[in-house]
Amino acid sequence: GGGGSGGGGQLAGAAQVSQKLSDSENRRILLVLTKNCGLSVKDSVGALSFLNSKPKPCTLGDARGDKSLSTFLAVTTEDMVRGLDLNVNTVIIVGKASGPDSYTHIAGRCGRAGEKGSVISVIGYEDSGRLVSWSNMLGIEFEGVEMDEITADVR
Repeated sequence: GGGGSGGGGQLAGAAQVSQKLSDSENRRILLVLTKNCGLSVKDSVGALSFLNSKPKPCTLGDARGDKSLSTFLAVTTEDMVRGLDLNVNTVIIVGKASGPDSYTHIAGRCGRAGEKGSVISVIGYEDSGRLVSWSNMLGIEFEGVEMDEITADVR
C-alpha cells in the first residue's frame, strides 16, 4: 500500500518507507524504479534528497563505488537490476514490476548469502490485484500494509 497512484506519489511513499526503515543499523536499501512508474534515476535521487530521505540517496554507481558505506539508499531502474551483485537487505519497488519474472529478479537482490531481506512494493491500490495474481505463480504470499504499519524492524 501507500503512495499515490502516480510515480511522484509512489516515490513520496518510498521516501516515507526508507525514512521509517533508516532507524535500523546498517540498512542497505535498493530502490528500484519500474518501467511503469515513469521516473528517472537522476530526478528521483534529486527528489529524495529534497525530501531529506534517510539514508542519503545515491545512484547505484555511487553505492557500488564506495564499499565503506554501511548504510545507503541506492536508486536504480528495473532494467539495471538483472545480474546486479550489491549487498542489500531491503528492496523498495516503486510502481508495479513489468511481470512476475522481473519481480523475481528485483526481489532476488536482497536476502542473499543466508541473510534475511525484505521487499516492499510501493504501488497504488489499483495495481495491488496484479501482485495478488502473481502470488500462486511465484509461490509467495504478498501482505498488504498501510504506511503507518511499517517500522524499522522490518526484515
